[in-house]
Amino acid sequence: MSCEALFFTAPWCNPCRQAAPIFSEVMREANLPSTIVDVDLTPDLADRFGVERLPTLVIVSDGVLRGSLTGSRPKAEVRSFVDSALGEVDPPVLPTVAD
Repeated sequence: MSCEALFFTAPWCNPCRQAAPIFSEVMREANLPSTIVDVDLTPDLADRFGVERLPTLVIVSDGVLRGSLTGSRPKAEVRSFVDSALGEVDPPVLPTVAD
């Protein structure tokens, strides 16, 4: 399963500038591939994921939207959102049988 985070932003968006370092840090800690998406350059992608406000963080798994979070948020809240979205796509851990 392929998961990725998309961070929808724009150069003129002050809350986006505040949220960008938190987004980058959480993605690095979660070891989650991520892309920063400038909505002015790719409005069709923003439309595809229903982005109406900035900044918006979207978690996608195999092309399917797993969750989105809008606004500049504290790191703990962003991390909790990411963990929750990733938990929905991770396969269950099956017990192993000892030889």
